[in-house]
Amino acid sequence: PYTLTKNEEEIMISADEVSLTMLALDDLAVPAAELTASMPNPMREVTAQALEEAVGVAFTSPEGAEDVTYFLYEYGTTKMAEMNFTMDGNAYSFRVEAADTFADLSGMYVDFATEEGAKVGENDASIKLNEGAEGICIWHDAAAGLNYSLTMMDGASVDALTSMANSLL
Repeated sequence: PYTLTKNEEEIMISADEVSLTMLALDDLAVPAAELTASMPNPMREVTAQALEEAVGVAFTSPEGAEDVTYFLYEYGTTKMAEMNFTMDGNAYSFRVEAADTFADLSGMYVDFATEEGAKVGENDASIKLNEGAEGICIWHDAAAGLNYSLTMMDGASVDALTSMANSLL
């Protein structure tokens, strides 16, 4: 059965009651080549000020950072902020999202060779990396109710990730 809802009224329709008719694509008013189906993109480029207004966290790029861009992801009621930049030839991505519990929001689904603990501010963090290649530093600030991630796409080391994560707070 299918449930349709409109203006808080629900209608149940059995699959047996639905009549489906095959339609030739050539008979469509819009050419088939122009038909697309996709999910709306939850990501949009914004200013640092817009990010702060959306998630309540001020974003300041590190001194010497280049190619700095800011993005806001909105999916449902969740908002995630992202700042991307290059520094000393390495690309970084810094993400923040309001959350009561820890979650990895790095978006890196890699088999990392090493994982170890670290400190970012007063928070316990986890660093996962493939030495000299990609790596992440992820942590949860329970007092602020925020999850953080810092990603390096190349040149990752424990020192580089820890140092940059602490400078971004």
